[in-house]
Amino acid sequence: FTVQAKTVLEPGVRTVGFRFDPTRGGRGVLTCDGEVIEDGSLPEGLGASGLQIGGGGLRVGHDAGFPVSDLYTPPFAWTGTLRRVRFVHPQAPTAEDHATVVEALLHRE
Repeated sequence: FTVQAKTVLEPGVRTVGFRFDPTRGGRGVLTCDGEVIEDGSLPEGLGASGLQIGGGGLRVGHDAGFPVSDLYTPPFAWTGTLRRVRFVHPQAPTAEDHATVVEALLHRE
């Protein structure tokens, strides 16, 4: 599944964003300068494992391992200037949330 803007952004300093909205059946929402520029279906969510051959986790500005789409070939380096990356979770985890996660990890088989 892909969520892609229909137009190319004009050059210049921009604030771009993405949010996943699970409350509407799984929607990916792209924003630019605070305005929604695309909204698309992601019925399988964002995935949970973060694992892939070649290394998982978050990569900003390049890719490694297998691509998530046939539309590019890694490392697919980005040539822009990245000034800041900010992650916002809609609900900050509480101490109880952390305790629950730790407890589950300690008792997994």
